[in-house]
Amino acid sequence: MQTWVYVNGLVGVWLIIAPFVLGSSGRAVWNDVIFGIVIIILSAVILKARSEAAAEAPAHARMGMREEMPMTASAMRDMAASLARMPDAQRKTMLKERLGMFAQMPDMERKRAMQAMMEGVMPLPDEDKKKLFRTRFEVLAELTEGQRSALMMTHMGVLQEMGQDMMRKEMELTQAIMPQLSPNVRQMVQMMMSKAG
Repeated sequence: MQTWVYVNGLVGVWLIIAPFVLGSSGRAVWNDVIFGIVIIILSAVILKARSEAAAEAPAHARMGMREEMPMTASAMRDMAASLARMPDAQRKTMLKERLGMFAQMPDMERKRAMQAMMEGVMPLPDEDKKKLFRTRFEVLAELTEGQRSALMMTHMGVLQEMGQDMMRKEMELTQAIMPQLSPNVRQMVQMMMSKAG
């Protein structure tokens, strides 16, 4: 989906300008700027490859199903790590945009996108995962019931495919962050967990 590539490019631009807008300083600024440039370059390369492939494809193939060009596992891992390092407000803004976009995707595209993101989060240290989990739940609480339901159904389906160990690890991390959540977000998480169980 070409929209994905444009969104990733915008994420790169935001990473470059965010430290200056938010008043960050030091090494964090350079980390964000360099990572933002890398994302923009990757997005440009993917767009170029897609446009060349589209130009070479016969007309009947172009009218058929669109193949999503997946990001590499290392790129998803780097993006997840960068999100975990962001200040809370910036991370929440970025995740809200991403989850809102996921919620609007057709089921199979949403599944592929969320699976890639979850696989990118898996290798991170537990403390980074906890930050991402906490922010994800805060964002889910702000989405509509329909968006939240679509995202959680897909999330649970992907999680089941990843196996019992992954499900147990996610449950442990969720339990660990529960005290950090506001009462209304904690209540929403408990309701989601009871539906999943």
